[in-house]
Amino acid sequence: MPGIGTIHGASGSHPFFNGESQAIRAWLAERSKMNVPQEVDTLFVSEQRRPLNRASVWHMIKAVAREAGLSDVHPHTLRHSTGYNLVNRGTDLRLIQSFMGHKSINSTIRYTAVDTKRYAKLF
Repeated sequence: MPGIGTIHGASGSHPFFNGESQAIRAWLAERSKMNVPQEVDTLFVSEQRRPLNRASVWHMIKAVAREAGLSDVHPHTLRHSTGYNLVNRGTDLRLIQSFMGHKSINSTIRYTAVDTKRYAKLF
């Protein structure tokens, strides 16, 4: 499909839609203005023109969370938020398992614990 790409990561390959390709192209245009050394081949780089590392991402998430008035937020919180959101939208658990890269369905089932709609069709 035109306009749809795939990102490959530790938890598998994920297609992206909804303008992600366009956003990456825009970022690459900005990145090219940074004069990043040629040996740096990562997509995201720091202001120091080095590969973005876990500590930098952690710091950015903490700063945004603090600005939003949230506490105890860490990068993995975003991953869990994705799982809960998919369950609450009614996404099939096996699809979520695959998307999240869980080897065991038990890792995925925990997201159903707070799904307030899961009992709606019982009565």
